[in-house]
Amino acid sequence: MGNLFSPGATQTPGNGERPDIVRYESPDFKGFSFVTAWGEDDVWDVAGIYVGELGDFKAAARAGYAEYTDETAGPGSGHCIGLNGLANTTAAGGIGAHCSEWGGSATVMHKPTGLYVYGAYGRKHDDDRFDNGVNPVNLGPNPQIDRDDTVWYVQPGIEKKWHPLGTTTIFGTYRHDDNGNTRGTFTNVTGLPLAGGPTYYVSGSEINTWGGGVVQNIESAVMDLYLIYSHVDGEFTAVNTANGIGTKISVDDFDFVQAGARIQF
Repeated sequence: MGNLFSPGATQTPGNGERPDIVRYESPDFKGFSFVTAWGEDDVWDVAGIYVGELGDFKAAARAGYAEYTDETAGPGSGHCIGLNGLANTTAAGGIGAHCSEWGGSATVMHKPTGLYVYGAYGRKHDDDRFDNGVNPVNLGPNPQIDRDDTVWYVQPGIEKKWHPLGTTTIFGTYRHDDNGNTRGTFTNVTGLPLAGGPTYYVSGSEINTWGGGVVQNIESAVMDLYLIYSHVDGEFTAVNTANGIGTKISVDDFDFVQAGARIQF
């Protein structure tokens, strides 16, 4: 289901390729600072950052905005999906990308108890998603176009040093992804409850991920041991290009466990 849910490097707002950039970080002023960057052709972003304490609480937060107008990006590359299926020719003769994203995250911890909560939200908007003046993909009647991808995430937990080994963190997680159109069309395949029409396209998808875990820090080794459980479920909407009718299809739930160690250099 990778091609149905995630066109490009990654559909998650805030993640993607690592471009060549020039970056500036401001000095800290009473816990506040900002960072900005520009590079490639063209990518730019700016973010505000806060780290501080108030009484028994400590907090960290940041919010940012980024814009991508790279004239050398192709469909499915980097942050912009370019879902038209062909090169979006620009005045410079390159392949146009026109998308933006914004988001923020924050953590608040109660120092005496170690209780904390972390939350994050992000949104990506892609102007070229099936709309570049040249539309080679026949979406049929009443095309369902969603140019936005959103994600939100919350993690409550407790972090405490209960024994000499180091700090123990116990946490739970919940994440919701709501993605727009994916690139191009696909034919009906065995196992999908679709009937009629030779081709379909995905007008949107939703993915829910929840779980929990424990991380044990080993101070003497500068190492973290971790054990994490996750459950994932989701659905997508397949639209018949012949009649414009959409069908919601649930994908099989799956569960997985991650365990390992991380040494920080």
